[in-house]
Amino acid sequence: MKPDFPMALVPAVAAALCACLSDTTPPGDVGSETHFLSACVGNDQCRDGLVCLCGICTSPCEDACALGGCATGDSPAVRSWCGGALDGGICLATCETPAECGQGACDAGFCAAGPRPDGTPCEGDAQCEGGQCTLGFCGEPCMIPDDLCGPDAFCMVPGAASGVCLPGVIEAFPAAIDGGAIAVGTTHELELTLANRTERPLEIIRIQVESRDLRAPTEVGVTPAPPLALEVQAPTVVRVRMAPDGAGPRAYRLVIRVAGSAQALVVDVDFSGVAP
Repeated sequence: MKPDFPMALVPAVAAALCACLSDTTPPGDVGSETHFLSACVGNDQCRDGLVCLCGICTSPCEDACALGGCATGDSPAVRSWCGGALDGGICLATCETPAECGQGACDAGFCAAGPRPDGTPCEGDAQCEGGQCTLGFCGEPCMIPDDLCGPDAFCMVPGAASGVCLPGVIEAFPAAIDGGAIAVGTTHELELTLANRTERPLEIIRIQVESRDLRAPTEVGVTPAPPLALEVQAPTVVRVRMAPDGAGPRAYRLVIRVAGSAQALVVDVDFSGVAP
């Protein structure tokens, strides 16, 4: 597997990331069966009448809450979740001891947010475990093509040259494919398994077949056809049909592109010769 840039792939800020966040509960939550206090970037990720405020599923309030208790907008707990005071209150988990708040603290009867790991929504550097909030997510800034992310992270870019490092990678099995001998006039079917090792669902938007000199084979087909959802930790089998020209190149590559990323996953395909 040879990436166009230092490897690891990824989702999209705005629209794409709204569909990408998992139901991972942020630090300080006491349970998320109803999605109360689950991480979010949009209201569509919250259930049971909850809305997305300060990166968590909750509700605005004045005096009472169906879930948790009503914390005033200038309370320490609200400041910890929202990166500052709000004009009104929001519903938060109530507590008497820190043990009830997971990684967070119990402050004036409400669970305050603990430090947020990379990849979770944020509104300020103080909310992040690593001390950096970039483009609304905890993580270091990155640039394409020199993404500067670690080996287990990808540079998510919302359409410009600046992005944020988020945890996880996409892997392809096999990392390189031996296509055998080319049978002229025959369609070859190649099978590839893609594994999403990130913390959120992703979407394959395009799979291209190129020769090393950037010429395409005479026929290409992909099943299932993109756009193709890649669920977290759920391997997806993709079949690529191609009809190489026996007189043409024998070295190809599959270029796999993901929504919201300027990076590409590349899998080499080599044909050993031409069948008689």
